Amino acid sequence: MVSGSQLFMRRFRSSVYHSKCSRRKCLAAAVLVSGFLLLIHVCVSRRKTAPTVYVVEEHHEALSYWFYAAYEGLIPKQGNVLIHIDGHSDESTPEFVPGMPLFQYPQDDQEVSYFLQKNDIFVQSAVMTGLLSRFIWIWPSWDKHFMEQKQRYESSLVELGWFWEEFDAGDGRGGREPHFCQCETPQFPPVEPLSKRCSFLNSTVAMAEQQLTIIPAEFCQIERHYISEHVNEEHFVEKMNDDVDWLRDDENVIYDVDEDFFGCENVGNILTENGPAWSVVESIDRQLKEFLCPKYITHEDIGNRFLKLLLQPFIKRCESVASRNLCTGAAGFTRLMSNAYGDLVSEFRRHPSLFCGRNDFDVRNSWLKLAKIFYKMPAQHVKKLYDLGFCLSTTPKTLYFDVGRAEFTLCHGLNQANSTIVFLHSPDRSEIMEHGELFLRMTQAVFRRRPFSLVTVCRSVRDGFTPRRSADLIESEIIETLKRVTDERGEVNYDDDLLGGRTGWKSRH
Repeated sequence: MVSGSQLFMRRFRSSVYHSKCSRRKCLAAAVLVSGFLLLIHVCVSRRKTAPTVYVVEEHHEALSYWFYAAYEGLIPKQGNVLIHIDGHSDESTPEFVPGMPLFQYPQDDQEVSYFLQKNDIFVQSAVMTGLLSRFIWIWPSWDKHFMEQKQRYESSLVELGWFWEEFDAGDGRGGREPHFCQCETPQFPPVEPLSKRCSFLNSTVAMAEQQLTIIPAEFCQIERHYISEHVNEEHFVEKMNDDVDWLRDDENVIYDVDEDFFGCENVGNILTENGPAWSVVESIDRQLKEFLCPKYITHEDIGNRFLKLLLQPFIKRCESVASRNLCTGAAGFTRLMSNAYGDLVSEFRRHPSLFCGRNDFDVRNSWLKLAKIFYKMPAQHVKKLYDLGFCLSTTPKTLYFDVGRAEFTLCHGLNQANSTIVFLHSPDRSEIMEHGELFLRMTQAVFRRRPFSLVTVCRSVRDGFTPRRSADLIESEIIETLKRVTDERGEVNYDDDLLGGRTGWKSRH
């Protein structure tokens, strides 16, 4: 009989880039999560002072590293404190998935994979397993909504549980399905009378900002709880220095940073400004689902390069023709298609698993539908698509990636144009540097009080939150600060599923 932990160890493979490792003897290992490879180098000696840093693309991918760090003894399996430096709290409730360990610690890679659902639910997923018991979110001052609505420090008791929802299955038949729920009770500042609000996320509601549904407190069967603390970045250092008991010596810290802490953008807004209408973008995305069906992370770069190759003639189609009819009429379209078919067939022969079609005819037909959209667009709009490029809608580690949850789209991220679900802020270089100084002071305050051994850094570039033109500068500020505060010899490991690889967004342009 093979135990869950033995299975966990058995399925190690290589899959993370390492920038640096200490001279102490290291054990190379990797964990396969939901069928995807993940490499982790864990130093045998536990006497090292420098933390191990993992850079991931989407925030729920950090869960894999937390669980493996606990498996290796780098952090406890229960009761950790997450210090979460982020533009968003990421405290949404997970979706119930048959087979997932219900409020139990995962025993193998398959059970871990059930929690890798989305980029904003990993915090409560970790609480459900017992890995976290306290959550400290440091939020940025550039979010003016928070500055107007929130106290500089707030705390709540958050209880997590489940309930049965009754529904009409049709034909007079009834049914029920389980949902996770949460109940939140404010602790500071005190609220009189004491109030508890229970809710769940109703995924049948199309608009994300309308999915939160209030339920009676007695409906939610409580299984776990945690303390949720929200503190403004400018108040954090002061609180760390003035309240010596706020972070106790017996608490273990996971230090977690999202690069969108420095700023948050909506790529859809940038794309549609003096560019194509959002309805056109949606039409392109729909047709792309019939053209390319990527199955591996390597397909992301291959598909992007190939589509950009196919777009080039649409940008230049009127530059070298004698008659405008040859670049705008039916004759021009026929000429472009004729020139593209050779590239289509050649790429299909090289990478057949990248395409949705099973033969040359399917591939050519699906490309024809896309090409008709591009041909109707002004060349300058096509150029904006070319500059943006194409990418996966989510990481291959995401649950159900291989059964339709991931798509190959224009690389506009998760938010639609003109969406108001998040507050946006585009920092310039000087502001990023100033924010970097504040991040330095925050990191020093934590590490002096409670040295941490595990750090996760999330890029949030593929999903479109971190300002892409500044992503490289933001990440370098974070990594250099961690080295400066902790130890220059510390490991920095880069996940294999990063958009653009280790070098990131700039490598795509």
